[in-house]
Amino acid sequence: MSAMRRTRWERLRMLLLASLAAWPLACGGGANGGGDAGGDAGGDGDGATSDGADQAPYCGNGTVDPGEDCDDGNDRAGDGCEPDCRWSCTSPGDCDDGDVCNGAETCAEHVCQEGTQAQDGTECVMAGGARGVCRSGLCAPVSCGNGFQEADEACDDGNLSNADDCLADCTLASCGDGFLRDGSEECDTAEPAACPTACGTVGARRCVDCAWEADCAVPVEVCNGADDDCDGEVDEGFGCVAGTSAPCTTSCGSAGIRVCGSDCKPSVDCTPPAEICNGADDDCDGNVDEIFDCVPGTATPCPTACGTVGARICAADCTLPEACIPPEESCNGIDDDCDGGVDEGFDCAAGSVLACMTSCGSSSVRLCTASCTVPAECPVPQETCNGRDDDCDGVPDDGFECVDGSSTDACTTHCGSRGSAVCSACRWGYCHPPARETVCDGIDDDCQNGIDEICPQTITTGLRDDGPIYGNTSAGIPFGDICPDGEVLIGVEGRGGCWFDGIQAICGKPVVEKDTSVIPYRYSVRIDPGTPMPYHGGAGGGPFSLHCHPNTVMVTFQVKYRSTEYVGDVMFMCSGLRFNYNGFNFDLELDDPQVVLGYADTCTPGTYIWGAEYDASDIYWGPSFHDEAAISGIRGRAGAYVDALGASAVQMVVNP
Repeated sequence: MSAMRRTRWERLRMLLLASLAAWPLACGGGANGGGDAGGDAGGDGDGATSDGADQAPYCGNGTVDPGEDCDDGNDRAGDGCEPDCRWSCTSPGDCDDGDVCNGAETCAEHVCQEGTQAQDGTECVMAGGARGVCRSGLCAPVSCGNGFQEADEACDDGNLSNADDCLADCTLASCGDGFLRDGSEECDTAEPAACPTACGTVGARRCVDCAWEADCAVPVEVCNGADDDCDGEVDEGFGCVAGTSAPCTTSCGSAGIRVCGSDCKPSVDCTPPAEICNGADDDCDGNVDEIFDCVPGTATPCPTACGTVGARICAADCTLPEACIPPEESCNGIDDDCDGGVDEGFDCAAGSVLACMTSCGSSSVRLCTASCTVPAECPVPQETCNGRDDDCDGVPDDGFECVDGSSTDACTTHCGSRGSAVCSACRWGYCHPPARETVCDGIDDDCQNGIDEICPQTITTGLRDDGPIYGNTSAGIPFGDICPDGEVLIGVEGRGGCWFDGIQAICGKPVVEKDTSVIPYRYSVRIDPGTPMPYHGGAGGGPFSLHCHPNTVMVTFQVKYRSTEYVGDVMFMCSGLRFNYNGFNFDLELDDPQVVLGYADTCTPGTYIWGAEYDASDIYWGPSFHDEAAISGIRGRAGAYVDALGASAVQMVVNP
């Protein structure tokens, strides 16, 4: 605090103490019992008997009360009226702070005004009594650089710079003092200065008479990977050029480098190169192409289109192709190479079923072995229902009811007859009766239309055929004797000599004869006597009787006449009858005809009944329209003798 301000504060403090000492008198003394002297309200000398309040005067109320120099109503110090209601100053001496360096203070309108700052270098007394000099308005200690040359100084330019003529220690600058003077010296040092050499290195230039030499001296070659001494060589004189490298073989066999260290000595270790895509371990970390997708030429498992495990072959650029290459086919029962075939190239597909033929010719299967070879043996299969001997035991369909596809005619039909059945699915099927009755055994074999409905019961005659008449067809009286229905001719009787004088047909009745003593029944034909026919002709000559053998019938005859007047010779042929089953029913069959009857006139001895000596007049007639026909009658002309003769044939019908 300046001396002036301290003086003001002391003055204010004294005024406050005085006011406090007088305060009781001001508040309650006087004859009026505490009122204002002379009846002036408030005691402020305004003559008013009342100011609206009974208030004691005080400093700062803006009214100059008795004992106050002033009252500006505020407590600001230095504004002319101090907070103690005294003037801030009344003369310059009131404002003097005793500081020479800030100039002499003045008092104007009771306000202290600062003086003009003393010139730098003006002597002053510092606190504590030490000698000082003014500097920038302050009293500073006496020293070099204060701008004032003192007795022990060669100069004092007021600054501490060593780049001008007066150094910071207030001595005069000179060449060699180690300080560079601006504008007059290029250098002032014993140390050389760095400078660029012709080869770009940092050389040195000496300072001579405070000026740099023109030449830049090259440095001594050092180990730094550069041509320091500008001789065109790098790090000559050392083991290697710092930072350079030389090829070497790494511990894993790759081509590495050996780096020259900063001390121009080659490193002991051979540094491996960075890993590249080449299928080798370049960086000696025990892995091959580890920073790439894959190692060229190696296979990565992948699922093929057919579900097998294939491989993606790493390309030369260490990338995996999209295509998954199927593996080669192996013997495993699957399609490895995705070509649609299983175990191709082998004898068979492992586990596949192979058809084979057993030693007895049955069909069997054998399994392809795990090594894709076909077993030598063809195992016999179990017997199945197929009509064949599957298990090679010599018996087809053994173990089943019957042999599939076989048939039997020894089954019993639903009507008790013997029928036939077919084995189907190795079980006997329905026992079918015969389509038609085939055996006459007293049984309804075909289970329909009754018992033995096809067996012969009766024989009747049917269609008739009348043959021609041979001889004199104009003489005599015509006749025609036909056996009744169901009867046929079995002989003739009559009279004759040199010719037929008369003739009579003899009929017989075929009857079915059944022998039930055997099964199947035996059927035969019995000829019973039939109906006698009329006699035709005269009574000349002698009698004759021509009959077929028992149970045979007349089937053909031959007429020989000597002239056109009458019949000469007659020859008859007879056949036996038998039944024959034709697949549908029974019919009659004739045995081979036998020449059993004949008549020759006696007028011409030596004429044969049957032989090669017949003349042209021989006439033969027999039934030709049906195998089951027999002669059923004679026709002709007769008078005194038989003039002409012919026959009729009839079909014999078997009736069941």
